[in-house]
Amino acid sequence: MGEAADHALRRADDLTVGTMLADIARFRADDPDALVAASLACPICLRSEQVEWDAALDGYDASVECRCPSCEQRWQVYLAPQQELRFGLMDVHAG
Repeated sequence: MGEAADHALRRADDLTVGTMLADIARFRADDPDALVAASLACPICLRSEQVEWDAALDGYDASVECRCPSCEQRWQVYLAPQQELRFGLMDVHAG
């Protein structure tokens, strides 16, 4: 590949990475698992039952990276400290 093609591919990758949607979680610490899972519903097609997620609960900004298998959308959901603890409990029960 030429230098121009390599640059175009890198630029396309940068644009793809920069378009991930971000949101904040909308559940309380005492909500049941079903409501916690529903808070991760796809913002595009609104499905929640098959959303795949990967929790990053360590560090300063706890978040959950989500992917919808129906529409292939990816998004990040940020958690408040109480939500992080609650999500961690759900993660333990699921595993």
